[in-house]
Amino acid sequence: MTDPVWHTLSAADAAGALHTDIQRGLGTADAAERLARHGPNSLPQAKRASIVALIARQFANLMVGLLVAAAVVALALSDVVEALAILVVILLNAVIGFATEWKAASALAALRGQAVATAQVLRDGAAHEIPARDLVPGDVVVLAAGDRVPADARGIQDARPQLDEAALTGESLPVSKTADARADA
Repeated sequence: MTDPVWHTLSAADAAGALHTDIQRGLGTADAAERLARHGPNSLPQAKRASIVALIARQFANLMVGLLVAAAVVALALSDVVEALAILVVILLNAVIGFATEWKAASALAALRGQAVATAQVLRDGAAHEIPARDLVPGDVVVLAAGDRVPADARGIQDARPQLDEAALTGESLPVSKTADARADA
């Protein structure tokens, strides 16, 4: 069975699908069982590729192979200038590709560094501060103005918040959110 498309459900339907009481949150035992079943709320820790691997990756594609073949043909025809021009294009492509991949890997590492350390949740009817990595599906997260959202979440109370999504989407302006169900997928 696939998960529902959460933003298309009303808050009550989403809570029902997750067997969550919006007013009381999860029970401590239920939250512990869900943490054991689903694992921690954290980004996967992929090993960062080495500089050598990133450089090698720039030369491991069909287009580079075709350009090398063209350079060899140019050399065979004694057209050294054209062969050198093709090699310069290959190297320039590798430098740009390496820089792009390095910047993307650095941005992902910075995003991991911005992860929220703790979260306020309702458990057993009371607010508790827990490590954000211990959030589980069905937790009722309590947010105040200025808080970072500690996980992918479904709004349940319509306060029309303005969220800063710059770290995730690059959007420079705050984005309005609503607890209403959305029909679009």
